[in-house]
Amino acid sequence: MSIAGTKAGAASSTGTPRPKKPAAPGAAPAKPSRASRNSGPGRRTAPVLAAGASEEGAGADSAPGSARGRVPESEKLTINLGAVDLGSIDLLVAEGFFSNRSDLIRTAVRNLLAAHRDIVNGALVRQERTLGLRRVTRAELEALRQAGERIRIGVVGLVVIEPDVPADLIARTVAHLSVLGTLQASAEVRAALAGRMG
Repeated sequence: MSIAGTKAGAASSTGTPRPKKPAAPGAAPAKPSRASRNSGPGRRTAPVLAAGASEEGAGADSAPGSARGRVPESEKLTINLGAVDLGSIDLLVAEGFFSNRSDLIRTAVRNLLAAHRDIVNGALVRQERTLGLRRVTRAELEALRQAGERIRIGVVGLVVIEPDVPADLIARTVAHLSVLGTLQASAEVRAALAGRMG
């Protein structure tokens, strides 16, 4: 074997890319991949879900690991619809106006709430509630205990009582808790709040 032949064989065995041969005159162009066809302008693509994930819960992030925990972005809700309404939703999805049923329902709910925003804001003021996320921390409650004070919490949205908050501290510092939405708290804290929620 010649030295030149040995060098050529070594280069190919080490994974050195070989130059592509030019396409023959008149040959058909290579077909684009499915990914490139689906990502073109004007196409609506449905979100890619992890294995075992549901369409409604695709936006939720419940992965543990942080000290304070991650707050889910959405909560699953089951509704009953008539056959005509459900079929109309599927028709709009098939026509490309929405990516799936959940997308249409979320959009409809947001538009309805936006139309009634003044009513919602007025009720928040009248009922002395806050809108959005309310975190209850141990440091906040310890300060209230030292001052001999108790609080009333009213929220439209999500209340998160941190995992390190003991039940006896809740019992001493929270006079009333009202949540229109979701409450995240341990079983012990929920038990301590019995009779103070409404």
